[in-house]
Amino acid sequence: MWNHVNSYELPMGETFIIQRNGKQLRSIIKKKNGVKRISCQSRFMSTIKAYYQIKCLADEDCLRGMNPYVSAESAKKLSVENKLL
Repeated sequence: MWNHVNSYELPMGETFIIQRNGKQLRSIIKKKNGVKRISCQSRFMSTIKAYYQIKCLADEDCLRGMNPYVSAESAKKLSVENKLL
């Protein structure tokens, strides 16, 4: 049984959820429309927190327009839409 440990808000408006099952930990990224995906699984909280920090940096780069696949304008629109849902 996976139990909720903590939740954090990501810069793009998604929620980063940490869950525990015994010694096993996993992180889930949940979009505002309810879609969830497992992003990381480990026995160590330091691994989960490192993944969270990397995800935050990637989202911030995307919002600044440093992602070659997404323009800064599109990223900001997506961020606003995610926070409104």
